[in-house]
Amino acid sequence: MIENSVVSISKPNLLQFFYPDYVIKEELEYHDSENNIIYQGSYRPDLTEYLTLNTNNYISLTGNPDYDLDNREIMLELVYSKHNRKPTKKSLESIDYLEEEEFIYCCKVCWVTGVWISSEKDVSVYDLFQASNKSQKEFLKTYFELEREYPFYMIESSFFTFLTKVSDRELDSSHSSHYSRLIQTFRSNTKTSLKPSVMAYMKDKIENESLSFSKLLTNLR
Repeated sequence: MIENSVVSISKPNLLQFFYPDYVIKEELEYHDSENNIIYQGSYRPDLTEYLTLNTNNYISLTGNPDYDLDNREIMLELVYSKHNRKPTKKSLESIDYLEEEEFIYCCKVCWVTGVWISSEKDVSVYDLFQASNKSQKEFLKTYFELEREYPFYMIESSFFTFLTKVSDRELDSSHSSHYSRLIQTFRSNTKTSLKPSVMAYMKDKIENESLSFSKLLTNLR
């Protein structure tokens, strides 16, 4: 997908995980015409021609990007493209709430296996976000289903990422329209209960994490 093109990415070393036969270089040498190169050197007007003639294949980090790999949707398209597939609906839903390290981990696993691990189960943390604006029964039922499928720390971490976004209106424009609506509705429903509920949870969770988390969800309804 990105071979012989220009990309933008904040973690160039991730490209070496995807393309281990490529070497990161700032300057080309005479023998590089036989090598696959990740180029991050100086810009020159004839850069595309220069790289085409002087490498076997290249990925350039210099110049006007054809692909912005810091855009999670585009990164998802890249990892699925290796397996000649399009991203699934569940995987696209998951990219908004995953922490950066979790997202990169999922990308690496998908690149190797073709499986987006946060979306292959019948229930995902995104379902918990959707249930947050339904009945208390549905909210808790979804959490208990998640508990059977995922480690507690993953559920807690993802939900608190969601709460952080609920608390910060400046982030609203950076999300998909559906995810933004979930956040805005939840924000409206928890105007007075969010802060005291979270504070009570942080105080109580030492005793029993799962029970305390259930109480948090109950208090937020």
